[in-house]
Amino acid sequence: MEKTFIKERNMSFLKTCVQLSESGHYGSVSQVVTEALKRGPREYYVDYEHAYKRLLSLRKKDTVPRETERDMFWAELLEKVQARQQQRPGLSLSAALSYVLAYQHPGRYFIEPLRALNLIKKYCRVNLVISC
Repeated sequence: MEKTFIKERNMSFLKTCVQLSESGHYGSVSQVVTEALKRGPREYYVDYEHAYKRLLSLRKKDTVPRETERDMFWAELLEKVQARQQQRPGLSLSAALSYVLAYQHPGRYFIEPLRALNLIKKYCRVNLVISC
């Protein structure tokens, strides 16, 4: 079973880039990518079981790392789950995670900027949709 859904996330990101490019408000591919990274995707693109195990592990640490986009992803997810648990005292990690994955959205795309730029450039070569 797949733990994360990177291909789906990347396709969602590319769709956002195409929409932004077609809007005509951005002069370059790097501007499109920068703006697209700020947009929140529809979902977290992570398997429930993988997320549950990862959050259990993170809760045992004194501090949650925030050095990479991947770290920031897990930190945001943990914060939202903990906020849900505070809203509903006694709610289990499992139930809070289920709620967050089903009804909440990430604040942004958690993709390293260089990786995002490479994704869109590869997409441009194949599809010729955005002027690179």
